[in-house]
Amino acid sequence: PVSATGGGAVAEVVGAAGVFFDPLDVDDMAQAIVRTATDAALMDQLRRASLIRAAQLSWPAAAAATLRLLGRFGRVR
Repeated sequence: PVSATGGGAVAEVVGAAGVFFDPLDVDDMAQAIVRTATDAALMDQLRRASLIRAAQLSWPAAAAATLRLLGRFGRVR
């Protein structure tokens, strides 16, 4: 289970496997951390979601996505 900032690449990587907070709001950050650390049902849900998310983030999948993207712009054929 993870508490993370709700913006940028971190949110993209974490996906549905975390509780997000506003990085400029200390109270929001504290609430997210406490919730992540104390809510047993949430922790179980995040554990399951993190395994699914981790399976989606492999190096082969990243390489394939990069090649598809570059191919769209005519850089790789």
